[in-house]
Amino acid sequence: MILKYEYGDNTYRVEVERDGEKYYVTYDGNTYTVTAAEVDEGFLSIDLGGREIKCVVSESNGDKYLFIDGEVFEVTPVELTGRKKGGGTESEKDLRSPISGNVVKVDVEEGDEVEAGDVVMVIEAMKMEYIIKAPWNGVVDEVHYEEGEQIDIGQETVNIIKED
Repeated sequence: MILKYEYGDNTYRVEVERDGEKYYVTYDGNTYTVTAAEVDEGFLSIDLGGREIKCVVSESNGDKYLFIDGEVFEVTPVELTGRKKGGGTESEKDLRSPISGNVVKVDVEEGDEVEAGDVVMVIEAMKMEYIIKAPWNGVVDEVHYEEGEQIDIGQETVNIIKED
């Protein structure tokens, strides 16, 4: 999966691949092996190539803060939309999850009309939320997951039939 985060005036692009309990994080041409464990709610223990990093993730008024090694970082996730499945007509395409995580919010039901940009589902992984938005105006044909369910990367989230 590809993540983009804003910090200060910069946007950072990070590629993450998961293999069991390990993550391979590529940033600026370098790949790092990372394992992370939530030791308590909002408290992470991260192993970055043998270096242990303690991190606290906090949210206030929609802003996210990371506390690492005595420094505070305010980060803004750049909203991701699900990837469209290849093949078929546009009205048959679906939205796929860009991450593996927990479905924390489902804003639509089958038969609902949506407009491009409407939030249809929110998925959380490691205390970060990923927002799935409708790519076009249409009608929700099928909702594949409910709140509280686990979803894997690449799984269909919602099918939306595009309006003509």
